Amino acid sequence: MRPVRSLILCLAVLLLPLRSGTAEDLTYCYLGWDAQGAGKNALAISHYNRCIDKGTLSSGQQAIAHFNRGNAYYSEEQYNQALADYNAALRIKPDYIKVYLNRGNAYARIGQYSRAIADYDHSLRLKPNDFGAYGSRATAHCHLGKAKQAFSDYMESARLEPSHANNLQFLLMLEGFYQPDGGFVADDIFEPKAQAALRAFIEAGCPQR
Repeated sequence: MRPVRSLILCLAVLLLPLRSGTAEDLTYCYLGWDAQGAGKNALAISHYNRCIDKGTLSSGQQAIAHFNRGNAYYSEEQYNQALADYNAALRIKPDYIKVYLNRGNAYARIGQYSRAIADYDHSLRLKPNDFGAYGSRATAHCHLGKAKQAFSDYMESARLEPSHANNLQFLLMLEGFYQPDGGFVADDIFEPKAQAALRAFIEAGCPQR
């Protein structure tokens, strides 16, 4: 099985409309949003820098701008810079759900899997049915050698969103064992068929989602 190469990233957030009577200037943040949408991440980062550095943003807009710039850095594989922005966003807005998944992904990209799992755990507490968080946590568990936890999380991700490309590859690997009708679920991990599927999963290595 070819390894899955893409982590699931929460996308950039459109900034809130300018409120009347505010001194906020979102011009460069909107330019950053447009550049990011066009795949021009370096230009987007430059625009977000100017928007943030002007110092006119409300706390809510600051959190969004840091999140968006963090995503641009992530897309450019500048993970430490992405982490700095995700941390800034969470200092401003600790309940910013999307940031936890993306920060976990950034930690995973630099090999800090325990920190990644902590963020995926937090993300799932805030959004329990997020298949992307389960899938990403599965890969982090796998990198730490926790095959049973990884298998359980992959199964939950697949149960929640069996049609996603990442999960389709996992289900293909378990073809003949996974039953979409619920006949085989993560709780059956100690059953013979589940053990066979788990062995196949381990032999295939650790898919990088």
